[in-house]
Amino acid sequence: MGNATSETTVPSIAIPSAPLAEAQPEGTLLPLTSWEHKQYNQLAIKMDYFYNIFRDSWRTMNTACQNRAPFPPRTSLSSFLDVALHFCTHLKGHHDLEETYYFPILARKMPCFTKEMEMPSQHKQIHGGLLELKRFLERKQRDLEKGQKMESSNGQEFEWERMKGIMDTFGDALWRHLDEEVEMLGAENKRRYWTLDEMRCMPF
Repeated sequence: MGNATSETTVPSIAIPSAPLAEAQPEGTLLPLTSWEHKQYNQLAIKMDYFYNIFRDSWRTMNTACQNRAPFPPRTSLSSFLDVALHFCTHLKGHHDLEETYYFPILARKMPCFTKEMEMPSQHKQIHGGLLELKRFLERKQRDLEKGQKMESSNGQEFEWERMKGIMDTFGDALWRHLDEEVEMLGAENKRRYWTLDEMRCMPF
């Protein structure tokens, strides 16, 4: 959702500090104009942009594991490891930013973003496997730097099955989270909780 910020406090904005008892029922609201839809949908579009980068990186790693060789073709193992570690670091950083800055604001009116509810809980499901994957990749990177055989064999001695096994422990949770979070932030859902005036006060 953009660059990380050094601030850890939630900004003061003119929206209610407590969640609504319940959202507006679906089917009871008038259709949105194209302009209104754009206002409500901005964050979902931003989110999906970043999530497509994560999805593409995941597909690259998964294909490499299936082919037992770095992907795309002619990619060195060193470059592949850089891409995979970049994925781990940026996904964790993205989630940290959400939990520090975005979720507390959204949770004021959207219960699914409150602590221990769907979105934060999904992060917890993902992070155990993500940390294990990062540690595995860092160990392989150190091995490569020590001059072991993996590079000269184009990754054939790399533990592809091990990497795939780690990814499988959190892959379903990750993909479900990416899709569901974008859906929760979509215009038709956001309008059930927020007015247009409140949307204009959002700091993101």
